[in-house]
Amino acid sequence: MSKRIVILFASVLGLTTLGVGVAGACALDGMPRPPFAMGPEAHKAMMEQMVDHALDVALATDAQSDQVHAILDEAAPRFDAVHEGMKAHHERVREALTAATIDRDELETLRQEAVTGFGQASEIVADVAGDVAEVLTQEQRVKLADFAESMHPE
Repeated sequence: MSKRIVILFASVLGLTTLGVGVAGACALDGMPRPPFAMGPEAHKAMMEQMVDHALDVALATDAQSDQVHAILDEAAPRFDAVHEGMKAHHERVREALTAATIDRDELETLRQEAVTGFGQASEIVADVAGDVAEVLTQEQRVKLADFAESMHPE
């Protein structure tokens, strides 16, 4: 499996997580929310567009596209479970940081739990990246990696 492919999928996950976090903060401040943060269906639609674009860049066949979408559909419940756990975690962080007294031991516990959650998410990303990489040819994986790099110029 190409390290670049893992980085691509990890980047997509990381950017999505960051975007949802920013969108949530905007909603708390009364600012308008970006379209992808309006709910699970809008988020899913945005992710499907991103995947379709990546498959277009790779010149994936219809059969490959179907396989990739099946892989992502199968992984979705695993991502959803981690996401639900993180939503509850975010509320606990909020409570800890807005309490009358800051409990540093609780903050450390919450930090450790966050690391565990990110570890679970990264395991899913690595599994999915490996599965998708096996569907694509080496040439297609190189095209995707080059595209990902072009999105992050130095």
